[in-house]
Amino acid sequence: MNAVHIRQALARLSPGHRGVLEQLYINGLTVGKAAAVLGIPEGTVSSRAHFGLRKLRRELDAPPVDPGITGAFPCPPGSPRRRAAPPQRADPDGLRRPARPPNLPA
Repeated sequence: MNAVHIRQALARLSPGHRGVLEQLYINGLTVGKAAAVLGIPEGTVSSRAHFGLRKLRRELDAPPVDPGITGAFPCPPGSPRRRAAPPQRADPDGLRRPARPPNLPA
């Protein structure tokens, strides 16, 4: 892993998470000063830092995505992270409800 991988992973974060992480870890500000610069409460800075770091770790652990492919997805279609909607069945009263697995009683 090098600085390029980290910059690419940071770029894939939401602007809110990325901004907080940049203020805290790149600019070296305290939570209070980062909150003042960003114009948000200190609790929000702490929360975004926590969840931003979690997402950054996941991004760095994920297999790299070719930046030359537009619309590239980090996981292939049909993988557990991209589930299709459950099948629907018509109900006698006209409502649409998810289909029940066949091994469960009605």
